Amino acid sequence: MFELNAQMHEDLMKSAVGVFGLIQDSTSLKSVFDINDALRNTEAMQACVDYLQSIPEVAALIDERYVAPQPDMPALLQLPPESLGYQYASMLTNAGFDPNFYRVVPTTEVLDYIRLRVRQTHDIWHIVTGWGTDELGELALQAFGFAQMHYPSAILILVAGVMSAIKHPEDLDQRVQTIYQGYEMGRQVGPFLGQKWEAAWEKPVTQWRSELQVKVA
Repeated sequence: MFELNAQMHEDLMKSAVGVFGLIQDSTSLKSVFDINDALRNTEAMQACVDYLQSIPEVAALIDERYVAPQPDMPALLQLPPESLGYQYASMLTNAGFDPNFYRVVPTTEVLDYIRLRVRQTHDIWHIVTGWGTDELGELALQAFGFAQMHYPSAILILVAGVMSAIKHPEDLDQRVQTIYQGYEMGRQVGPFLGQKWEAAWEKPVTQWRSELQVKVA
C-alpha cells in the first residue's frame, strides 16, 4: 500500500509541475507529455480507454494497431492544394513544425497505442477542425479532444490555459468561450481517432469535414 501511495504522490507532483510549466510557457511540449505520462496509470485514463474501445471505428483501429508511416512532406506538397495532405504539409512546413514531434512509445498495450495515435494525428485534427495552432486554437483542440475521447490530460491542459489568463485577465472570456466551442464541436462530429487520415491524403479537407459533419465557422 505504501508503494502505491508513493507512486500516486509522484504522479500527482509530476502532473502539477506539468501544469505549472504550461502556465509559464503554453508552448512547452515537455509539460504536455509530462502531464500525459503522469496520468497513465490513473482510473481516469482507464475510463478513457474503456470509452474509446466502446466506439466501433476506434476499436477497429486499436485492434489493428494502425500506425501510419512518417509523412513524405515533399510528396504531400505535390498534392492538390485542397487535399488534406497538401494542407498538412504546408502548415507544418510554413510553421517549421516537426511532423514527428511526439515521443515514440511501444504499441503493444492498448493505452500506449492510443497515446501514440493521438500524438501522431494531432496536427491533422487542427486542419480538419479549422482550429489554428496558436494558443487559443490549442485550447479549442484540447476541449475538442476531451469531448471526443474523455482524455484526462486535456482537463489539466485546459486548467493551465485558463489559469494563464491571470497574467492577461482581459483574455479570460475569450479563452472560456473558445474552450466551450471546441468542446461542443467535439460532441457533434464523427470520431476523429477512428480515421485512417494518412491513407487518404489526397482527399479534400472539405470532404473530410462533410463526412465527419464538421462545421467550421
